[in-house]
Parts: sequence; structure tokens; C-alpha cells
Amino acid sequence: MKASSRRLWGALAGIAISAVALYLAFRGTNFAELRNTFRATRIAPLLVAVALSALSGVVRAIRWRALFAPGVDVSLRYYYTSLMIGYLGNNLLPVRAGDVIRTVLFGKRTSAGVGQAAATLLVERLLDAISLLAIAGILSFVVPLPPQLAPAARIAAVACIVAFGILWRVAYTRRLPRFVQGLHAFRSVRSMAGALSYTGLIWIIEAMMVFMVMRSTSVAASPLAALFLLVIVSLGLLLPAGPAAIGSYELMAVIALSAFAIEKTEALAVAIVLHAMVFCSATTIGLLCLSVEGMTLQSLRRTAS
Repeated sequence: MKASSRRLWGALAGIAISAVALYLAFRGTNFAELRNTFRATRIAPLLVAVALSALSGVVRAIRWRALFAPGVDVSLRYYYTSLMIGYLGNNLLPVRAGDVIRTVLFGKRTSAGVGQAAATLLVERLLDAISLLAIAGILSFVVPLPPQLAPAARIAAVACIVAFGILWRVAYTRRLPRFVQGLHAFRSVRSMAGALSYTGLIWIIEAMMVFMVMRSTSVAASPLAALFLLVIVSLGLLLPAGPAAIGSYELMAVIALSAFAIEKTEALAVAIVLHAMVFCSATTIGLLCLSVEGMTLQSLRRTAS
């Protein structure tokens, strides 16, 4: 099958997933109540959430830099702009094309190379998945996982263990030297510990962001509910979906908040406001980074191809 055909089928599958998820998320919603919740949204907590979202991007860029071998001397600017342009690509293009854009853009504009950048991205995704599953496991003693997600969490845990073992084994081979160099964190306790520390800080910042969005919509929920929502939505984002994970994001949020007996319309309001805030924040910063790097949306699409 040609690459163009694979991209087309991947895009169609993502759109189909988003359509089904949107239907499930909005089914049985009281739209009049949803509209009233939006009208009552408070701006001050939402602005704090926007600031926390921007801060999370900076910390993620610092963590990405920590995953590279010491010999890679690249300004933090390139880590940050590549990261945010990648998020922009994920928001506007199907099948998480932003991850490809981020890898190619950083690899070609720095001394790191595409292979090493791709390897660090895999390590980053694995750290996110493992840490999220660990948090979900701890929270499950207080808040049982929704029955719809429990089997998926067990499968994901096994997949993470297998992926960790494979990458650890590859990190000690001599094949694909550029790629193996990007697995530096598997050979350095210090680098792995640093990356895990930054990962923990990211989840703290983003849990605070979710909590402030809940405050803005006047939904009475605890910080624990905010953390649980973040974990479930973030795990859902690791799965295939349409551009910007429309539908999947809202459905995961509704499922997560159902564990705290939050009425569906209120949960959906939180999900929509949170998703819109994250989307607008990442897209705006991504467009600014695109301009800083002298790129256009057309060149973004070409890089993805």
C-alpha cells in the first residue's frame, strides 16, 4: 500500500473514532443546561489555567532536553519551538502527524539527527504512559477505575513493560548508532531520574491546570478528581484519534468524572472548556513558534508528508 493511501486510511479511521466518541460523549446531554454552564464560566481561573498550560510546555521541553546524550549541545529554544510546532501539527493534522513533524524538524535543524530525536520521543511517550499507569494504579485504591477502562489499563500496562524491555535491550546494541544514542536515558541512572522528576512536575502542573478549569466552570470537585481526570484523558490521548483528539478527549473526561458522581452535563462542560483551552493555547503558541522558525502551515504539511 502506498504511503498516501496509508495516510488516507489512517485519517479516515481517526475521523471515524472521533465521530463515535462524540456521539457517546454527547448522548443524553441537556443542551440548555450545558449552555447555561458555559455562560457562567469565570474568566480569572481560566486565565490561571492558560498560564499553567504554557508553563507545562516549557517543562516538557526541558524534560526532552534531559533525554539526550550530554554531547548534544542545542539551545532550549529549539526543543521548545519543535515541541510546540509538533503540538500544532497534532491539533491540525490527522494520525498524530505532529509527532513526525516535531522529530523531523528538530533532527534536521540541529546536530542531533532525526534518528536520535525519534528515539527520545519514544522514551518520552513511554515515560508518560508508565507514570500515568502508576498514578492510576495508586488512585485505584481510592477511586476505582471505570469498568470501561480497567481492561484497557491492564493491556496498556503489559504493553509498557514489553516496550520498556525492548528499548532497554536496544539501548545496549551497536546497531543504528544515531537511534541508540537517543536511548541514552536507559544507560544513565542520572538522566532517567531527571526525566522522571520532570515528568512528575509536569503532572502536578497539569493537574493544577485541570483543577482551575473546574473552578472556572463552578463544578464542585476535589483536586483528586482533577488528577484522575488528567490521568484518564492523557491515557486516552495515547490512542489513535482524529485531529486534536476531538470526541475522544470529551468522552474520556466524562468517563473519568463519572467516578466522582459528577452529572454528565457538568462533566461535559468541564471537558469542552478544558479541551478548548488546551487547544487554543497550544495552537496559538505553535503558530508563534512556526513564525519564529520561519515556517508556514504549508511547510508544516510538507514536513508531515
